[in-house]
Amino acid sequence: MITLTQVAGLVTVQDTGRTGHRGAGVSPGGALDVRALMVANAIVGNAPHAAALEGCLSAATLQFAHDSTIALTGAEVAATLDGAPVATYEVIDVRAGSALRIVQCTRGAVWYVAVRGGLDTPEVLGSRATLV
Repeated sequence: MITLTQVAGLVTVQDTGRTGHRGAGVSPGGALDVRALMVANAIVGNAPHAAALEGCLSAATLQFAHDSTIALTGAEVAATLDGAPVATYEVIDVRAGSALRIVQCTRGAVWYVAVRGGLDTPEVLGSRATLV
């Protein structure tokens, strides 16, 4: 389980979106930067369409209840794991109880945190994407 303990801005669960429902008035939704989402998923070994956290012009602190493998992609961000700087576009091993702090976007606007195994949220019309 991941708990967002602090959020300044918008953080949602996103995947590649839903298709085939425009006739019912449902937009496809999904990630703002599909390529960055798919790269994050590839880094941790997930299917390209797996759900991840998407932050838009936001800072956040994520607390991990279990050992996890994550990747942080998209915007260039200042980020730390338990106070130590972490890089984007790399495998990051996280221990239970650790906190990932995304301080700010330094270039770009949208970041992703993918977790090996994906995020287990309910599917609605074939997608886990949040429609705001």
